[in-house]
Amino acid sequence: MELKTKIKETLLEERKRKLEEAFSEVEDIRDDSFKVERIFSIAGKLLEEGYTIEEIDVKGELEKIDWKSAMGDAAINTAKEYIIRFILKEVFGAGAGFSTTAAQFFASYNPLNLLKPFKSMETCMSSEGMPALIDGLLTVMLRYIAAGEIGADRNDYSIGIKAGVSSYAGNMLGQVIKESNISETLADKVCKLIH
Repeated sequence: MELKTKIKETLLEERKRKLEEAFSEVEDIRDDSFKVERIFSIAGKLLEEGYTIEEIDVKGELEKIDWKSAMGDAAINTAKEYIIRFILKEVFGAGAGFSTTAAQFFASYNPLNLLKPFKSMETCMSSEGMPALIDGLLTVMLRYIAAGEIGADRNDYSIGIKAGVSSYAGNMLGQVIKESNISETLADKVCKLIH
């Protein structure tokens, strides 16, 4: 009986030690973009090895990063998507396709603004109304097309070349849409239809 207890204690200590040492390699990394990539990669490997999200504490590592210098807007949206998709898929058990599409949309759109287009013509045409909704929907469609064109699995959020290029290119095109007047032109037509 004591041997069993000793083995269990040793295994728990080893598990705890491995978890504590897992992020030690990122301390010496100077490039914030690469550091973020390594942190997410290490966290993903730990999850695959059976560690729970509660055990993996990346908050301390992520707080040390200068996010504006580490990422542009497109890369920040990609990180938001990964987090939203992870929560929907792993915590709530949603399917991969739904989780991916919802993550792509809500990474750039505030869900509190969903009803604004239906209140009045003025709120419909406001920057948080229909134009923002159309921006989000067009970005999701472009992400879907970009993934298909380069042969990437749009449900794959690994740090692979195809998935990374697809995700970054889709978000970059999304930024172009936001900076153009496409969504405002479409919003004008849709808002006139609604009101």
